[in-house]
Amino acid sequence: LNVNTDNTIINARTALSAMSQGHLILNSNLYTDSDNAITARGNAVVRINEDGAHTTQLNGDINFNYDGDTSGTDVDADLVINLNGENSYWNGNSKVTWSANAGNESNITDETLKVTGLNLQLNNGAQWNPVAIDEEGTVGTDASGTKYTAMNNLTLNNGVVDLKNLDNQQLKIEKIDGNNGTVNVYSLKKNQVSIESKDTDTQLNING
Repeated sequence: LNVNTDNTIINARTALSAMSQGHLILNSNLYTDSDNAITARGNAVVRINEDGAHTTQLNGDINFNYDGDTSGTDVDADLVINLNGENSYWNGNSKVTWSANAGNESNITDETLKVTGLNLQLNNGAQWNPVAIDEEGTVGTDASGTKYTAMNNLTLNNGVVDLKNLDNQQLKIEKIDGNNGTVNVYSLKKNQVSIESKDTDTQLNING
Protein backbone atom coordinates (compact mmCIF):
# COMPACT_ATOMS: atom_id res chain seq x y z
CA LEU A 1 0.00 0.00 0.00
CA ASN A 2 1.44 3.33 -1.10
CA VAL A 3 -0.11 6.47 0.38
CA ASN A 4 0.81 9.65 -1.49
CA THR A 5 -1.40 12.51 -0.35
CA ASP A 6 -1.02 16.10 0.78
CA ASN A 7 -2.37 15.35 4.27
CA THR A 8 -3.36 12.18 6.13
CA ILE A 9 -5.23 12.41 9.45
CA ILE A 10 -6.11 9.24 11.36
CA ASN A 11 -8.04 9.05 14.63
CA ALA A 12 -8.38 5.38 15.57
CA ARG A 13 -7.36 2.82 18.16
CA THR A 14 -4.65 1.71 15.72
CA ALA A 15 -3.70 4.26 13.09
CA LEU A 16 -1.41 2.27 10.78
CA SER A 17 -1.00 -1.48 10.52
CA ALA A 18 1.25 -3.78 8.48
CA MET A 19 1.50 -7.53 9.04
CA SER A 20 2.72 -10.78 7.48
CA GLN A 21 5.23 -9.32 5.00
CA GLY A 22 2.89 -6.50 4.02
CA HIS A 23 4.39 -3.20 2.83
CA LEU A 24 3.10 0.23 3.90
CA ILE A 25 4.79 3.27 2.35
CA LEU A 26 3.44 6.66 3.41
CA ASN A 27 4.64 9.96 1.98
CA SER A 28 2.30 12.62 3.31
CA ASN A 29 1.90 15.13 6.06
CA LEU A 30 0.70 12.72 8.75
CA TYR A 31 -1.19 13.17 12.00
CA THR A 32 -2.31 10.24 14.18
CA ASP A 33 -4.23 10.21 17.44
CA SER A 34 -4.39 6.62 18.66
CA ASP A 35 -3.40 4.08 21.28
CA ASN A 36 -1.06 2.56 18.71
CA ALA A 37 0.31 4.83 16.01
CA ILE A 38 1.77 1.77 14.24
CA THR A 39 1.14 -1.95 14.73
CA ALA A 40 3.38 -4.38 12.85
CA ARG A 41 4.64 -7.96 12.82
CA GLY A 42 5.68 -10.82 10.55
CA ASN A 43 8.55 -9.12 8.68
CA ALA A 44 6.30 -6.37 7.39
CA VAL A 45 7.89 -3.21 5.97
CA VAL A 46 6.79 0.29 7.02
CA ARG A 47 8.23 3.53 5.69
CA ILE A 48 6.95 6.85 7.07
CA ASN A 49 8.16 10.08 5.41
CA GLU A 50 11.32 8.37 4.22
CA ASP A 51 12.09 11.24 1.84
CA GLY A 52 11.93 13.77 4.69
CA ALA A 53 9.69 16.11 2.73
CA HIS A 54 6.68 16.04 5.05
CA THR A 55 5.59 16.81 8.61
CA THR A 56 4.95 13.75 10.79
CA GLN A 57 3.00 13.97 14.06
CA LEU A 58 2.48 10.66 15.84
CA ASN A 59 0.43 10.29 19.02
CA GLY A 60 0.51 6.66 20.14
CA ASP A 61 2.90 3.77 20.66
CA ILE A 62 4.65 1.57 18.12
CA ASN A 63 3.35 -1.91 18.84
CA PHE A 64 5.07 -5.10 17.68
CA ASN A 65 2.31 -7.67 18.07
CA TYR A 66 2.01 -11.45 18.31
CA ASP A 67 -1.41 -13.04 17.85
CA GLY A 68 -1.72 -16.80 18.14
CA ASP A 69 -5.34 -16.78 16.91
CA THR A 70 -4.36 -15.42 13.51
CA SER A 71 -0.92 -15.57 11.91
CA GLY A 72 1.21 -16.66 14.87
CA THR A 73 4.22 -15.01 13.23
CA ASP A 74 7.13 -13.45 15.10
CA VAL A 75 6.76 -9.78 15.96
CA ASP A 76 9.79 -8.36 14.18
CA ALA A 77 9.26 -5.95 11.30
CA ASP A 78 11.29 -3.42 9.30
CA LEU A 79 10.22 0.11 10.30
CA VAL A 80 11.75 3.43 9.27
CA ILE A 81 10.10 6.54 10.69
CA ASN A 82 11.60 9.87 9.64
CA LEU A 83 10.59 12.92 11.68
CA ASN A 84 11.86 16.07 10.01
CA GLY A 85 11.44 19.67 11.12
CA GLU A 86 10.34 21.41 14.32
CA ASN A 87 6.66 20.60 13.68
CA SER A 88 7.33 16.86 13.62
CA TYR A 89 7.07 14.79 16.79
CA TRP A 90 6.26 11.41 18.29
CA ASN A 91 4.49 11.13 21.62
CA GLY A 92 4.80 7.46 22.56
CA ASN A 93 7.19 4.56 22.94
CA SER A 94 7.94 1.10 21.56
CA LYS A 95 6.40 -2.05 22.98
CA VAL A 96 5.63 -5.71 22.30
CA THR A 97 2.21 -7.22 22.96
CA TRP A 98 1.19 -10.85 22.72
CA SER A 99 -1.88 -13.05 22.83
CA ALA A 100 -1.73 -16.84 22.61
CA ASN A 101 -4.35 -19.54 22.37
CA ALA A 102 -5.25 -21.07 25.73
CA GLY A 103 -2.77 -23.82 26.55
CA ASN A 104 -0.15 -22.48 24.13
CA GLU A 105 1.49 -20.01 26.48
CA SER A 106 4.82 -21.80 26.07
CA ASN A 107 4.82 -20.83 22.38
CA ILE A 108 5.61 -17.28 23.48
CA THR A 109 9.38 -17.00 23.77
CA ASP A 110 11.87 -14.17 23.94
CA GLU A 111 12.91 -15.05 20.39
CA THR A 112 9.32 -14.80 19.14
CA LEU A 113 9.06 -11.34 20.70
CA LYS A 114 12.50 -10.06 19.64
CA VAL A 115 12.55 -6.73 17.78
CA THR A 116 15.54 -5.75 15.61
CA GLY A 117 14.08 -3.53 12.87
CA LEU A 118 12.91 -0.33 14.58
CA ASN A 119 14.62 2.74 13.12
CA LEU A 120 13.76 6.31 14.14
CA GLN A 121 15.24 9.44 12.61
CA LEU A 122 14.94 12.87 14.25
CA ASN A 123 16.13 15.69 12.04
CA ASN A 124 16.14 19.50 12.14
CA GLY A 125 14.34 20.06 15.42
CA ALA A 126 11.99 17.07 15.32
CA GLN A 127 11.20 15.71 18.79
CA TRP A 128 10.52 12.34 20.41
CA ASN A 129 8.65 12.46 23.71
CA PRO A 130 8.78 8.89 25.05
CA VAL A 131 6.29 7.71 27.66
CA ALA A 132 6.49 4.84 30.13
CA ILE A 133 5.07 1.50 28.96
CA ASP A 134 2.86 -0.34 31.44
CA GLU A 135 4.26 -3.87 31.44
CA GLU A 136 2.13 -6.87 32.34
CA GLY A 137 2.33 -10.64 31.95
CA THR A 138 5.28 -13.05 31.91
CA VAL A 139 6.72 -14.38 28.68
CA GLY A 140 6.16 -18.14 28.36
CA THR A 141 3.73 -18.22 31.28
CA ASP A 142 0.89 -15.81 30.57
CA ALA A 143 -1.29 -16.07 27.47
CA SER A 144 -1.26 -12.32 26.98
CA GLY A 145 0.91 -9.42 28.00
CA THR A 146 2.81 -6.26 27.20
CA LYS A 147 6.48 -5.44 27.57
CA TYR A 148 8.69 -2.48 26.74
CA THR A 149 11.18 -2.96 23.91
CA ALA A 150 14.27 -0.91 23.09
CA MET A 151 14.77 1.48 20.20
CA ASN A 152 17.06 -0.44 17.85
CA ASN A 153 18.51 2.46 15.88
CA LEU A 154 18.13 6.18 16.62
CA THR A 155 19.50 8.86 14.30
CA LEU A 156 19.74 12.35 15.79
CA ASN A 157 20.66 15.16 13.43
CA ASN A 158 19.67 18.27 15.38
CA GLY A 159 16.81 16.21 16.80
CA VAL A 160 15.52 16.19 20.36
CA VAL A 161 14.57 13.44 22.82
CA ASP A 162 12.58 14.92 25.70
CA LEU A 163 12.16 12.75 28.82
CA LYS A 164 9.63 14.90 30.66
CA ASN A 165 6.89 12.27 30.30
CA LEU A 166 9.10 9.23 30.89
CA ASP A 167 8.53 8.38 34.53
CA ASN A 168 10.63 5.73 36.29
CA GLN A 169 11.42 3.68 33.18
CA GLN A 170 14.84 3.61 31.60
CA LEU A 171 14.88 4.59 27.93
CA LYS A 172 16.88 1.93 26.09
CA ILE A 173 18.63 2.73 22.81
CA GLU A 174 20.70 0.02 21.19
CA LYS A 175 22.53 2.20 18.65
CA ILE A 176 22.70 5.94 18.10
CA ASP A 177 24.26 8.03 15.34
CA GLY A 178 24.08 11.52 13.90
CA ASN A 179 25.25 14.89 15.17
CA ASN A 180 24.07 17.64 17.50
CA GLY A 181 21.26 15.60 19.01
CA THR A 182 19.85 16.71 22.35
CA VAL A 183 18.41 14.77 25.29
CA ASN A 184 16.40 16.79 27.81
CA VAL A 185 16.46 15.33 31.34
CA TYR A 186 14.30 16.56 34.23
CA SER A 187 15.10 14.18 37.08
CA LEU A 188 18.19 12.14 37.93
CA LYS A 189 15.98 9.47 39.48
CA LYS A 190 13.08 9.32 37.05
CA ASN A 191 14.81 10.07 33.71
CA GLN A 192 17.45 7.54 32.72
CA VAL A 193 18.85 6.60 29.33
CA SER A 194 20.86 3.54 28.36
CA ILE A 195 22.81 3.63 25.05
CA GLU A 196 24.55 0.41 24.05
CA SER A 197 26.66 1.79 21.21
CA LYS A 198 27.17 4.91 19.14
CA ASP A 199 29.11 5.91 16.05
CA THR A 200 32.54 7.35 16.80
CA ASP A 201 31.68 10.81 15.44
CA THR A 202 28.27 11.09 17.07
CA GLN A 203 27.79 14.20 19.20
CA LEU A 204 25.12 14.20 21.89
CA ASN A 205 24.09 17.08 24.14
CA ILE A 206 22.48 16.44 27.53
CA ASN A 207 20.37 19.22 29.08
CA GLY A 208 19.31 18.92 32.72
